[in-house]
Amino acid sequence: MNCGKQKNGFTLLELVLALGILAILTASIFSVVGSVLGLTSALVSEQKREARLDDFENYIEFALRQSAGDSQFQLSQDTLNTNIQSFFITNSHIPYPSQNKETIAFTSEFRTEIAPGGLLQVLQYHYPEESDPSASEFTVPDGILLLKELTYCQWQFYDPTINDWVSEWGTEKGRPRQIRFLYQTEGMEFVFTKSIWLPSPVTVQINQ
Repeated sequence: MNCGKQKNGFTLLELVLALGILAILTASIFSVVGSVLGLTSALVSEQKREARLDDFENYIEFALRQSAGDSQFQLSQDTLNTNIQSFFITNSHIPYPSQNKETIAFTSEFRTEIAPGGLLQVLQYHYPEESDPSASEFTVPDGILLLKELTYCQWQFYDPTINDWVSEWGTEKGRPRQIRFLYQTEGMEFVFTKSIWLPSPVTVQINQ
């Protein structure tokens, strides 16, 4: 009786098919892993951006509420680009981080500037007492970057005499009761608003 030979191993066709399936599975796994890593990176970037925005909003609210009752507020904007603004607070009493120490700014300025890439950024400048930023010999100090990569931003004060928000404010108008900051960053669909109520100056009466 003749017996057929026992088959050992795989044929070449079977090996090719197995390698093809393995390659497809490997590519699928790498694609899924790449998508997960990309999504994780985007999520982390979004969380960092939100944290920066929260830090900025909390800081400007703290800083403005820290301003002295007799502080003088002035808001001006560029005639050619209304996104460029300078917001001065004289006699501000706002803590300003300088040389690893907290110093009190006599005059604080929140300035909107155009960054090298064309986007907007907000910086804070500190001016010591008895300095005149408008003087020709005045040296502008280094600013602290508070917020960057903005596509739109605008400081506005509420003017009760006209019941509307304005983008310019003189010291003769006194201390505003409401201030808001409108801003939009890359990737944001809507313009966000941070509104701040300033407390009324405290008047101390001395009884004779």
